Amino acid sequence: MEEKVFNYITENSLLEKGDTVLVALSGGSDSVALISVLLYLREKLSLTLFAAHVNHNLRGEDSLNDENFVRKLCKDHNIPLFVKSVDIEKISKEKNLGTEECARDERYKFFYEVSKEKGISKIATAHNKNDNAETVLFNLLRGSGLSGLSGIPCKRDNIVRPLLCVSKEEILKYLLEKEQTFVTDKTNFETDYTRNKIRLNVFPLLSEINGGFINNIYRCSQSLKEDEEYLSEISKKELKKIANGKKLSIDGLKNLPLSILNRVILIFYKENFNKSPDFTDIKLIREMVFNGRTSMKLDLSEKISCVRGYDFIEFFEEEKKAVADFCYEISHKVFIEEVSKTVSITKVENINNFVTKNLYDCDKICGMLKARKRKAGDYFTLSMKKSLKKLFIDKKVPREDRESAIVIADEKGVVFVEGFGVSKEYRVDKDSKNIGYIEIEKGNKI
Repeated sequence: MEEKVFNYITENSLLEKGDTVLVALSGGSDSVALISVLLYLREKLSLTLFAAHVNHNLRGEDSLNDENFVRKLCKDHNIPLFVKSVDIEKISKEKNLGTEECARDERYKFFYEVSKEKGISKIATAHNKNDNAETVLFNLLRGSGLSGLSGIPCKRDNIVRPLLCVSKEEILKYLLEKEQTFVTDKTNFETDYTRNKIRLNVFPLLSEINGGFINNIYRCSQSLKEDEEYLSEISKKELKKIANGKKLSIDGLKNLPLSILNRVILIFYKENFNKSPDFTDIKLIREMVFNGRTSMKLDLSEKISCVRGYDFIEFFEEEKKAVADFCYEISHKVFIEEVSKTVSITKVENINNFVTKNLYDCDKICGMLKARKRKAGDYFTLSMKKSLKKLFIDKKVPREDRESAIVIADEKGVVFVEGFGVSKEYRVDKDSKNIGYIEIEKGNKI
């Protein structure tokens, strides 16, 4: 396996002779295999190795045991180690992020800090073929295009992934042959996260259909990656022909194949705004190109707007005055001063005279209801569960209306969103006995 990884490193120019490398070391099988391989290659490539470990403090004594294992491993091999202890549960609540996403952000933040402070040229992570397959399937379920289906890149900026050429099975076999121990994160066997569900539930089924599916997905993602790179290069050349500052030629866009047009918009966004447009944004822009009228304006996501002229579509960032944060407890009726709206809640006996989408089952509520502004991490179930941000974009809700929309939540999550009604989890059903009705009126101060 060591020679296989060496060849992969060489073919993809992941490491150069004399590089300093910071290894992201969790103590699990993948990262332990990575540092073992790099120790083998240390002399051949004249590498200087360092390691970084983040203790997320999510698993009590197990988290501390992982940290101690990593400390001993690095001490045994004389590898300088940098350790950071973070309270992920606290940070995730403060930032309204999922635990998994928050943990990842904190890890990479620490890796970048260490590499910059110590002048380390490369950061090596232990992603492998199985991780790549998870990513491809995860992105497929989200409806990603070629970029998402290209899987995990072997390098991005100063991050390199030398183990992408090997499978989990190869890694475990390698560690067994070396008699190298590692730690096991028990949460990897819990199905609370989508990726774990894919790994634990979907992978075994796919393996029954085709035992080589991990390698097949890898080959497919590499092929799609090559296609994506080729299409992106063509798109960059076309963009130069039709761009004039923050304007795009309408005729130039019309003459492009749709696959190139989409990529031109993506690249244009990144170059001018350092942002990526949502698929809905691209669809709206395309409609403006082919069917729009002069002086037509679109308010897109991420504070981007565009106006259609005679020959060009001009894009610009608009700093909208943000609605101040607000949060009010509701027992019966309350006036929300920040948006000049009144929220009232009443108990009902006969539901025939009420708007059905505004009715909720009182017995499904946990704790006190609060009326507040939307915030990152809010999810709402209309027919299917999705982030409130995505729901607003999909339904083309204007940005100013998103800012002033009232969200009503209990201790578990979002109960009601203005304009959409009650979330599916809280709606009345045939067994509902205690029924409440939510009403929002504009400009009615109590």
